[in-house]
Amino acid sequence: MKEISSDSEDEPGSENSFDGTLGRHQEILASFAHDLRSPLTSLRTGIEVLKLSSKDSGQMEKIIKMLERQTAEMSRLLDVMTAERVGVVPLAPARAPVPHVSPTPGESPVRKVLVVDDSRSAADIISLFFKLEGLHVDTAYFGEDAVNLAKDTEPHIVFLDLGLPDVSGYQVAQRLRQLPGGERLFLVAMTGRDAEEDREKIRQAGFDLHVVKPPEPATLRNVLSIAASKFCGDAGQ
Repeated sequence: MKEISSDSEDEPGSENSFDGTLGRHQEILASFAHDLRSPLTSLRTGIEVLKLSSKDSGQMEKIIKMLERQTAEMSRLLDVMTAERVGVVPLAPARAPVPHVSPTPGESPVRKVLVVDDSRSAADIISLFFKLEGLHVDTAYFGEDAVNLAKDTEPHIVFLDLGLPDVSGYQVAQRLRQLPGGERLFLVAMTGRDAEEDREKIRQAGFDLHVVKPPEPATLRNVLSIAASKFCGDAGQ
């Protein structure tokens, strides 16, 4: 007689099978929300760029306000879907956990920025944003290019994506620190995750700060203020 096992955890329709399927669906939805945040935040940054670059008034202002409302609503719906209906926390929060710092009075010591991200659209829109803020900006899409650019341009601050295709962001950070003057460089890690183990790894790699991708304009401005405060403090010692 064939022995029948009482262990039915893998059988279709069992409670454990249902829990496993639900868990996979939750992961997919959270990943989907995370992926959508990148173009949404690029749109938000693009709106800031329009504000800074456009001299047209009436119609342009209406368009900007409409875009602001729509992107904010889409972000709200994503938050509701992932955090409330599904019961999981989005992989990348809408706002990065960066402490607020008041802008440094007078001319900022942070004038040269290097943006490193293999997503060209993300890197380009962030770079354009900084240019319109009056900064000198260089952009790299690969780790090796970032190191070479840093040798030539000696940036004050580097926004560095950790998931580069050729060299990891952690390795790039170590090499940047080894350059002449690299110990004074303000390194900002850009990552899609914000778990405690991720933050600890970033700290150990020598980064000054990290922001959750994709960073919003207010976050970028705040990071510049933090970096400026650090440079001013170092100069006063």
